[in-house]
Amino acid sequence: VEGTLRQVDCLGAELRLVILTKEKKTVRLHISELSNVAVKGEPISFACGVQKPRQIIVDYTPKADAKSGTSGEVAGIDLQRQP
Repeated sequence: VEGTLRQVDCLGAELRLVILTKEKKTVRLHISELSNVAVKGEPISFACGVQKPRQIIVDYTPKADAKSGTSGEVAGIDLQRQP
Protein backbone atom coordinates (compact mmCIF):
# COMPACT_ATOMS: atom_id res chain seq x y z
CA VAL A 1 0.00 0.00 0.00
CA GLU A 2 1.24 3.49 -0.82
CA GLY A 3 0.09 6.62 0.94
CA THR A 4 0.70 9.08 3.75
CA LEU A 5 1.68 7.93 7.24
CA ARG A 6 -0.74 9.76 9.54
CA GLN A 7 -0.39 8.12 12.93
CA VAL A 8 1.53 5.50 14.88
CA ASP A 9 -0.32 3.83 17.74
CA CYS A 10 1.81 2.13 20.37
CA LEU A 11 0.26 -1.10 21.62
CA GLY A 12 2.74 -2.16 24.27
CA ALA A 13 5.68 -3.65 22.35
CA GLU A 14 3.67 -3.63 19.12
CA LEU A 15 2.74 -0.84 16.69
CA ARG A 16 -0.22 0.05 14.50
CA LEU A 17 0.42 2.26 11.47
CA VAL A 18 -2.44 4.42 10.19
CA ILE A 19 -1.99 5.24 6.51
CA LEU A 20 -4.15 7.39 4.24
CA THR A 21 -3.96 6.03 0.68
CA LYS A 22 -4.05 8.12 -2.48
CA GLU A 23 -7.66 6.95 -2.86
CA LYS A 24 -8.41 8.57 0.55
CA LYS A 25 -8.91 5.19 2.22
CA THR A 26 -7.57 4.67 5.75
CA VAL A 27 -5.55 1.49 6.20
CA ARG A 28 -4.39 0.24 9.61
CA LEU A 29 -1.48 -2.21 9.64
CA HIS A 30 0.10 -4.12 12.51
CA ILE A 31 3.79 -4.49 13.40
CA SER A 32 4.37 -7.19 15.99
CA GLU A 33 8.18 -6.87 15.95
CA LEU A 34 9.84 -3.88 14.24
CA SER A 35 13.19 -5.71 14.00
CA ASN A 36 11.52 -8.25 11.66
CA VAL A 37 10.44 -5.55 9.17
CA ALA A 38 12.58 -4.96 6.08
CA VAL A 39 13.37 -1.24 5.83
CA LYS A 40 14.25 0.79 2.72
CA GLY A 41 14.74 4.52 2.34
CA GLU A 42 15.30 6.70 5.36
CA PRO A 43 16.00 5.17 8.78
CA ILE A 44 12.88 4.47 10.80
CA SER A 45 12.26 6.25 14.05
CA PHE A 46 8.64 6.16 15.14
CA ALA A 47 7.16 8.22 17.93
CA CYS A 48 3.69 7.34 19.18
CA GLY A 49 0.79 9.52 18.10
CA VAL A 50 -0.04 11.77 15.19
CA GLN A 51 2.81 12.02 12.68
CA LYS A 52 4.02 14.82 10.46
CA PRO A 53 2.58 13.55 7.13
CA ARG A 54 5.14 11.44 5.26
CA GLN A 55 4.92 9.40 2.11
CA ILE A 56 5.31 5.69 2.82
CA ILE A 57 5.15 2.44 0.89
CA VAL A 58 4.32 -0.65 2.96
CA ASP A 59 4.48 -4.29 1.96
CA TYR A 60 2.20 -6.38 4.13
CA THR A 61 0.54 -9.74 4.46
CA PRO A 62 -3.27 -9.46 4.57
CA LYS A 63 -4.38 -10.71 7.98
CA ALA A 64 -7.35 -9.08 9.69
CA ASP A 65 -6.96 -8.74 13.46
CA ALA A 66 -10.01 -7.54 15.36
CA LYS A 67 -8.00 -7.08 18.58
CA SER A 68 -5.64 -4.48 17.07
CA GLY A 69 -8.14 -3.25 14.43
CA THR A 70 -5.69 -3.92 11.60
CA SER A 71 -6.02 -5.51 8.18
CA GLY A 72 -2.50 -6.89 7.79
CA GLU A 73 0.98 -7.57 9.18
CA VAL A 74 3.78 -5.30 7.93
CA ALA A 75 6.65 -7.08 6.14
CA GLY A 76 8.50 -4.09 4.67
CA ILE A 77 8.54 -0.30 4.84
CA ASP A 78 9.94 2.30 2.45
CA LEU A 79 9.84 5.79 3.97
CA GLN A 80 10.12 8.38 1.23
CA ARG A 81 12.55 11.25 1.61
CA GLN A 82 11.16 14.50 2.92
CA PRO A 83 11.30 17.28 0.32
